[in-house]
Amino acid sequence: MMKVYRGKNTRLIAFFHDILIFFQIAGCLNVDTSDSRSIEGSIYTGGVERTYLVHVPTSHDKEKPMPLIIALHGGGGTGRHMMRLTLGGFNTLSEEEGFVVVYPDAIGRHWNSGRADVIYSPFLKDIEDVTFISELVDHMVDKYNVDKGRVCVMGMSNGGFIPHRLACELPA
Repeated sequence: MMKVYRGKNTRLIAFFHDILIFFQIAGCLNVDTSDSRSIEGSIYTGGVERTYLVHVPTSHDKEKPMPLIIALHGGGGTGRHMMRLTLGGFNTLSEEEGFVVVYPDAIGRHWNSGRADVIYSPFLKDIEDVTFISELVDHMVDKYNVDKGRVCVMGMSNGGFIPHRLACELPA
């Protein structure tokens, strides 16, 4: 069983976390995420429509497979918020280095990281985020000819737990 730390700084940490979430949700980070290379999309997995935002570089060649970066937002965010939070940096790198970057959306703005001490609906409803990410990779392979052997998953906060879970649960 996991022990939850309840130290005297817990409220201060929670306050700063809430401020970050507020700025993400309010869209106060002034970054244009409506560039012509970012495309909204969705796939159906587990009987649910799952959405994402994908940036495809101008150098994209459908005949040549490209690497894929999956950037997962933190709890309370969205894929668009993740793009804003990174100040569009992955999109800029995508153009410079030639890879596709996708910003998926969690259900209820939280990922099911598999932790037992969380009460958000994706945990309680056992949302299959591992299956979603796996099927999203397959979808990106089919739609944008990404190289399945060159996929990187990263995330922040709640989204940062998902790469660990994927490493444990998906075959190599």
